[in-house]
Amino acid sequence: MLSLFLFLTTVTEVLVFEDTEIFRQLTNKQIAVSEDHRVFLLDTADRIVLRFDKNGKRTGDIGGPGQGPGEYTRPLRIQWFQDSLLVYDRGRIHQHDPEGSLETTHHPPSGLLIIHRVTGGWVVVKRAHRNSELVLFDPEFKSPTVLRTWESPPSEFSGGFDTILLNPVSSSVSVLTDRHSRFVCLKTDEQDTLHLFDLKGEVEPRTIELSIKPVAFNREWGKRYLEEFRTLVGKDRGLIYKAKFPEYFPKIQGMFVSADDLIVVTPWTGAQDLETPLDLRHGPKQAFRFDGSAVAMTEVSKAGHRIAAVIGPYVYVILRTKQEDYTVARVPGNLLSGFLKEHPLPAFTLEDFVQN
Repeated sequence: MLSLFLFLTTVTEVLVFEDTEIFRQLTNKQIAVSEDHRVFLLDTADRIVLRFDKNGKRTGDIGGPGQGPGEYTRPLRIQWFQDSLLVYDRGRIHQHDPEGSLETTHHPPSGLLIIHRVTGGWVVVKRAHRNSELVLFDPEFKSPTVLRTWESPPSEFSGGFDTILLNPVSSSVSVLTDRHSRFVCLKTDEQDTLHLFDLKGEVEPRTIELSIKPVAFNREWGKRYLEEFRTLVGKDRGLIYKAKFPEYFPKIQGMFVSADDLIVVTPWTGAQDLETPLDLRHGPKQAFRFDGSAVAMTEVSKAGHRIAAVIGPYVYVILRTKQEDYTVARVPGNLLSGFLKEHPLPAFTLEDFVQN
């Protein structure tokens, strides 16, 4: 229904949310859009959230550097949830009303790898040594319900006090939620299975069995990656990075939920072209609904992380302006394909990854 509605609409106006002065490439984790088309952009460098009304006018900033109430130490991402803006900071989660006023500050338990606000509370990943759990907490971070447990492999980031053994393609745990924050998709350290949960308990847990062939790791590419990483990070932090290359690429390069609510899985290919940017070295994507069924990729899901949200007939797209700052454009769904072709983004580089 959503994709059909997008392409039947005849809305023709593109609106650009201007004057952001954000010069690092945006990701959709830094963007939140309300149901009434207000837009919020997280500037991780200046540690503020830019607030725009539905007409694209910047109406003020939220937060700022600091450790006081409503101030941010290291904001990582934002989320729009039930008429509130959540800013995920180091050790705290700030909850603001639509006008930017601080409603409350949440203090999650320490030691959480992943956390999302969802229907009924918070879904988190906890890890103690090699024992990992997917847990649902209530809104006050009490009454934990364990949804799944598993054993994780030994850490791939090891070494001495000033030496780190780096695997540039280490596998990681992923937790995704649908746009209504009711369904959860978990990828553990396994590479062949996704686990689906209905937080309302109306649907039994399900699994998606993936069919992806392993690809031998490209050591020449790994050496180049390591040298670039040393240049960007090692010298500034006084650390020595040495190679710990795997035998194979992970089967899954990455996962995300598209703005039209599909789980998109991106396999590694291990392409031998060393000039190919890191984020382009993947095979054909696979798409699934949260009920576990496989579906064809839609135009929105093919656009990947460039799409921050779909609200009614509009698609919110990450854009680089002529002034070379990053922002969001509100694009009618029927104009999406042409807009993406006319306004490509630079490839996401290792430097972008380190900065974000």
